[in-house]
Amino acid sequence: MATAEARLQTRLDALEATRAELTALLGTADAERDARIDGIVKMVEAGRPGSVAPMFAQLDIDLAVTVLNRMNRKKAGKLLTALDPAKAAALAEKMAEPIHVEIP
Repeated sequence: MATAEARLQTRLDALEATRAELTALLGTADAERDARIDGIVKMVEAGRPGSVAPMFAQLDIDLAVTVLNRMNRKKAGKLLTALDPAKAAALAEKMAEPIHVEIP
């Protein structure tokens, strides 16, 4: 019985170590994604709304909302006005959705 418990504890310890490694990797991946999104924000803010709008309209809606949320509000507003009204409305609606928080 003690041997089985020891093996089980060893297995649990290994699983916990794997979990810690995965958590660290996910943290690194999230930080890298945030840095890339910040780069997109800077590029979009630096461009003229009329020039950026066609490209911005092609972005995945979740990425577009993330970029808009990180942008200077005045610049984001100008970009929204340069977009097709239907696309701008869809983005504004998505931005207004409640934030869902996952509890571990």
